[in-house]
Amino acid sequence: MTLALLLTAATGAWAEDTYTVTFKANGNTKTVENVTLPKTFELDPIITELYPSLSGGHGSPAGTSASGNPNVTAYHNNSRHYATISAPFEGAVTVTGQFFKDFTNNQYTLEIYCTENLVAISDDKTEATIKMPTSDVNVNYELVRDMSVQMQAQVGDDATKQPRYRVKKNEQTGLYEPAEMDYGQVLALFSVNDGIEQKALTLNQDYYCRIYKLDEQTQQPEGDGVLLADFDFAPGLYALKAFATDGSNYDGETAFSNTFKLFEGYELKIAAGEFATYYKDEALYVEDEDAKLYTITTVGNETATATELTVAAANTPLLVKNNAAEAKTILLIPTTATADDVTPYEGFKGTLEATQIAASTANQNNYALNGKEFVWVMDDIDIAANRAWLEIPATTTNSRALTIVFDDVTGMSNNLTPALSQGEGAWYDLNGRKLQAAPTKKGVYILNGKKVVVK
Repeated sequence: MTLALLLTAATGAWAEDTYTVTFKANGNTKTVENVTLPKTFELDPIITELYPSLSGGHGSPAGTSASGNPNVTAYHNNSRHYATISAPFEGAVTVTGQFFKDFTNNQYTLEIYCTENLVAISDDKTEATIKMPTSDVNVNYELVRDMSVQMQAQVGDDATKQPRYRVKKNEQTGLYEPAEMDYGQVLALFSVNDGIEQKALTLNQDYYCRIYKLDEQTQQPEGDGVLLADFDFAPGLYALKAFATDGSNYDGETAFSNTFKLFEGYELKIAAGEFATYYKDEALYVEDEDAKLYTITTVGNETATATELTVAAANTPLLVKNNAAEAKTILLIPTTATADDVTPYEGFKGTLEATQIAASTANQNNYALNGKEFVWVMDDIDIAANRAWLEIPATTTNSRALTIVFDDVTGMSNNLTPALSQGEGAWYDLNGRKLQAAPTKKGVYILNGKKVVVK
């Protein structure tokens, strides 16, 4: 009867060299060095040495009889590595094995474990044992791990979390691609971990992945999934499954991994007709026709002047305006395009991490955006990451609110229309002081939130 157990090298291809074969059992070890494979060892003296307390010989429990001369043959074939036990005898012997590589001397070691067990294949298919009867029947067992048993596919460093990865469109192809990683880094995000053997499997050698797009409401797959080589990196919610590679020591498939999300830019939900602040350490722009980017460039007594940006430079505190008649999620898209040459007001501050806006003091007034205007901060208030606020010296303003006006200069004769001369709308000077009537002197003023040049 023959028992063939599939063994795998720890790393690399099989070395054409000599090997160390170690037999282990009952806390004892017998080592044979400088072995050229294949090699047949007589099991009788080895078992006797490993089990000195046994009297039956041939690995049989005391009091039993044995016949023949059992042996173990270690060999390799096409990168598959085997230990074969063959003998007609009574008693119980379990033989399992594994190859290890010592990188110090580039030496492979085959460890063969001999124990006293009855015939069994564990539910997890990680160990095979057999009681050897006196028979001419040959039985082969190949140890194959089922990937559905305590194996987990994973994306990122933590299988309990939903990681987010930013993608972008390639300007030449119009296709999406990872924005912050190369292909090798993408491969490194995927892993399969064996909870029984406490090890990670090797992508392509042991398993391959299919990526599934999920419905974001139900989180159920929308199709059959695609191989990583065919994945389009379009924004959305995804999960993956791992499948055993043909010819590997594994079978079956894992459950779905933790979900992961791909996004094209940074999402900012803004109420209809209102503003939101934003701050990021990279250049940004918007493609939405209902959205505008601004930064505060000057501050007066009652106003904060916003200058429009086409491309905002990195680390620019921003005002984002939703001009739509309904709430919208505005997408702020990172870019490498040249940013506008606009200098924000020095007191317009931003943060990449959640923090606090300090309470105003006798010397400095701080303002937080309420969606429509900047309002005075009386007590410390929490502010989320990627947000901005105003810090203004008390000598500049002591107003309880600052109206947002736009740096949109319009020329106008000082021969004003009757309506304008009567003060339709609020007039301000550039220091933010409200005028009692329409100006009669030449200069730049603010009317209805826009700059007006009176000639």
